[in-house]
Amino acid sequence: MIALSAVIYFLGFQLNDYLFSTIEFSHGVNWVFLPSGLRLILVLVLVEYGAIGISISSFLIGYEFYFEDNYFELIVTSIISGFSPLLARYLSIRFFNVEPNLKNTTSRDLLKLSVLFSTISASLHQIWFVINHRTEHFLDATFVMSLGDWLGTALVLALASVLVAFLKKNVVKQVH
Repeated sequence: MIALSAVIYFLGFQLNDYLFSTIEFSHGVNWVFLPSGLRLILVLVLVEYGAIGISISSFLIGYEFYFEDNYFELIVTSIISGFSPLLARYLSIRFFNVEPNLKNTTSRDLLKLSVLFSTISASLHQIWFVINHRTEHFLDATFVMSLGDWLGTALVLALASVLVAFLKKNVVKQVH
């Protein structure tokens, strides 16, 4: 499950780079970031395994695309990528009464969770980038990263819900 999460996230990152690299706000800050939605889904479904897979993949992505001879910075950035959706999941269970098994999770719950996740992820990343002098525009970069994470998450969640509905409809037809 860890390896599968890592591969899915890496491929999602590559797809996002292909589709949206021309409209990047700044290096590493995207107006639309589809991998954010993959991060949330992987952690909602696979919990810690998803978070670990995402962190591993984030490390490899960071090493390939952003590495500047600072392994500590790369490791912390990777941990933020993998564990910010886990933190959002935990807080949603605690404060939004989302069930850990996601049973009875509504569209409204997913909306709240996606906003919480996007805010947590962007804020933690940008705080870390400010500490490491990677950004001088904390508020602007945090806003754009949060918006891009949320848009990517909303698109992936919408696509996932359509896919699930399609599979349910077709599997139910085949079973009956």
